[in-house]
Amino acid sequence: MFIYTVQCCRYHWAGDTVRTVTLLHQMDYVQQVWSQLSTWCYIALRSSYSLLVFVSSPSKSVQFINTNMTIYFRSDGNYSSSSIIGEGAYSTVFKAYDHKRRVYAIKRMRLQSREIEDIASVEVGAYLKFKHPNIICLLDSVKVSEIGGVSIYMLFPYLKRGSLRDHLNLVVNGKANKLPLKVILSQFMQICDAVHLMHTHSPGFVHQDIKPEVRSSL
Repeated sequence: MFIYTVQCCRYHWAGDTVRTVTLLHQMDYVQQVWSQLSTWCYIALRSSYSLLVFVSSPSKSVQFINTNMTIYFRSDGNYSSSSIIGEGAYSTVFKAYDHKRRVYAIKRMRLQSREIEDIASVEVGAYLKFKHPNIICLLDSVKVSEIGGVSIYMLFPYLKRGSLRDHLNLVVNGKANKLPLKVILSQFMQICDAVHLMHTHSPGFVHQDIKPEVRSSL
């Protein structure tokens, strides 16, 4: 439509080349603005649609009391492969979101025995006890009665770079470079600092499960 309008103007103002060129520039500017607006609208609609699909799709929500946050994650069979970011003997860690699509990690432990309940209690207590730059911060925790029993949920910041094990797997598969020795020594010292804090606490605290899967990066 813009092309047709410009052609008519060129015919009407024959000989007035300056005005014609100015009009052409104006039409080109309008097209650029319209194209940019269309792109922004598309991005906004796409983001809104993604949020609507996530909230409306089968998902589980957990209400954390202390932080007054509702966290959503997908734990059904259709989404578990993309939502699970870690698993242990007694627990599963999911990638989760709040209503603003901010990303978190939520750890679920099913309290199927007194032993597991004691393990969960010790873990929550340790996170609350030790504050250190190299120990992940527990944002909140809550016990929830569910079908099949009681579970405890722990809310953590989401560390998008994953664990040391994730990086080692990338190196083995040729998708990442080996870490320089200087970086390895620096990270090892950071681990030692965190462990030293636990060992020097009164009473002393023993981690008992240090491995690449539990060393994560921001």
